[in-house]
Amino acid sequence: MYVDLFNNLAITVALLFLAGKFFENSPLDRTSPLSTRLYAGFGSGILGSLLMVSTIEITDTVILDLRHLAVIIAAIFGGPVSATLSGIIIGLARMLLYGISDTSLIVGSVIVFISLILGFISDGSLAKTKKYIIMNGVFIIVNSMMIILLVEDIRIAEVALAYHIPFSIIGGGLTYYMAEFIKKSNQNNRNIQYYKLIAENSTDVVSTHNKEGVIKYISPSCQSILGYAPSELIGNNVFHYIHPEDVQEEQPPYVSSNTSSQTLEFRFQKKNGHYVWLETTFKRMKGLTQTDDFIYSSREVTERKEMQKEVLDMNRKLHKLSSLDGLTGIPNRRHLDYSLEKAWHDAMMDNTPLSFILFDIDKFKTYNDTYGHHQGDACLKEIAAIINKIVREQDLFARYGGEEFAVILPQTNEKEARLLGESIRLGIINEGIPNIESDVTPILTVSVGVTTITPYFDSDHTMLIVNADKALYEAKENGRNRVCFYNKEYHNVKKP
Repeated sequence: MYVDLFNNLAITVALLFLAGKFFENSPLDRTSPLSTRLYAGFGSGILGSLLMVSTIEITDTVILDLRHLAVIIAAIFGGPVSATLSGIIIGLARMLLYGISDTSLIVGSVIVFISLILGFISDGSLAKTKKYIIMNGVFIIVNSMMIILLVEDIRIAEVALAYHIPFSIIGGGLTYYMAEFIKKSNQNNRNIQYYKLIAENSTDVVSTHNKEGVIKYISPSCQSILGYAPSELIGNNVFHYIHPEDVQEEQPPYVSSNTSSQTLEFRFQKKNGHYVWLETTFKRMKGLTQTDDFIYSSREVTERKEMQKEVLDMNRKLHKLSSLDGLTGIPNRRHLDYSLEKAWHDAMMDNTPLSFILFDIDKFKTYNDTYGHHQGDACLKEIAAIINKIVREQDLFARYGGEEFAVILPQTNEKEARLLGESIRLGIINEGIPNIESDVTPILTVSVGVTTITPYFDSDHTMLIVNADKALYEAKENGRNRVCFYNKEYHNVKKP
């Protein structure tokens, strides 16, 4: 008896599995195409017929079968059409296998009638589990009534009922569970195939990694972007391909506990050895394995990065050009003002002296009138080149305007500033640039104004400009070609 029951359940599970494979890519429900529901009804009819033949022998005089389970499954998953066709096939099989008789006509008619009722129940709005319980209950009640009506020996009927009811409940529960399990498995497989198609047809590179960075999956688009076939990357550590400058040093984000998505940009080495820029969005995935994995979505942004670099380089050049004098190539007045204010602030914070030199080419108008403005421009360039060789690395030499130049001298006291001013004056004289119409000397000379201040709070960097300008004025008033020093406390003149 129990072997027969096991055989019936094995047949049921086997055919449900085959049905699951048949409907794997064509899900079965009441909204499926008519052909799909007819296939389901035909398959359920075959299953019911096999269950009818594979009877469960309770005693020598009592046998049972579970043919009604096939009709229930057809009704729940395929609706009225599947249930009705299943019932008709089982009814016809009953008459073909056991001959046409009053009993076979009654049994065949009843199963068709019940299949119609089950089809009606399947159209209801109840949950599938509740539908199964109601349908199985209806069949148990109707079959019990049939047993009572058709079996003359009451004791045989009692034995039949005693086994029919629990076998129907147990067999029905297992059959429903297996059918639902197979249906959900098919749905999961369709979802997997769907998302796999998305990943494999995406222009981005989709990949998964464990927390050490080992690649577990990577989409075929990696071949067109990176040059590698997926099999060449799977199992390797992604960080072996990332440019050393772009690898996170301290705590890489892939080990972060943050489950929100994050975005990184890094260079990835292609198969040909060249690097491409990738913009990667990644997120921690939980629940797929015992350890967390990470999903990456990467797109190539090399062109964008190169454009950004070009724009950045251009901005740097423009910024540099905007801070340089167009004629001499040294810093211009705007850059000088900015640098002087910063140097003043730094000196105030460090409590160190700050010196400033302002010098002017003597009789430059006479030079221009004698040699022409084109030669005058060449002279300014030559002066800039000479002074660039004299000033120190930490100093800032700039064109102040016209034939005036200035030098910022950080952390420089009065003595050092005077010496540098004198070096500038002598450096110009030593070049021996002719200026034959000058009433100072027949060669080009400069007048130099020097000042030194240790900045303090409530002071202003313009004090340096004012003092240096007064020192320069004094140098001119005293015959030019000399260095003068001035500040608020005292002034002094150093003659050549």
